[in-house]
Amino acid sequence: MKTKFSKQRHVEFPASLMFKLYQYLCSPSRQKYTAKGQNDERKLFISRQGKPFNSNTIEKSFSDIRKVISGRYRDFNYAIHDLRSTYATYTLHKLWEEKGSLRAAASILQELMGHNSFTSTFKYVEFIESNSLMLEHADHMSDIFQLFGGSNGEK
Repeated sequence: MKTKFSKQRHVEFPASLMFKLYQYLCSPSRQKYTAKGQNDERKLFISRQGKPFNSNTIEKSFSDIRKVISGRYRDFNYAIHDLRSTYATYTLHKLWEEKGSLRAAASILQELMGHNSFTSTFKYVEFIESNSLMLEHADHMSDIFQLFGGSNGEK
């Protein structure tokens, strides 16, 4: 796929999401739309005319969603690109737990994120170091909420 600076990227997906994407790929409605149009690039998401979605269309959809959320929650001022930082932060934390070494975890994250320089990755290391207690507490609270079936304590 075309990416910034034409770099190859590795993208991680939960197995459940991969299964849903596969179901969509094989779905009768997608097959019907594929037969209608030209999908020479073999894109996953296509329009009802059988053409690949334009990246501007996808950006517009995310923008519309953001406007609705911002209308309901005045303090919400996030962009879709912020998910990249969120992914990096949580991935670095999990890798640190798995590897037992923040240096090894950061090296893996640098490769996953496609950073040329460790300087770009280091901001996540600094954040993790200064916020590791907070993240552990958030993980613990998440486990408690899941144990009790949600934030309202109902089972």
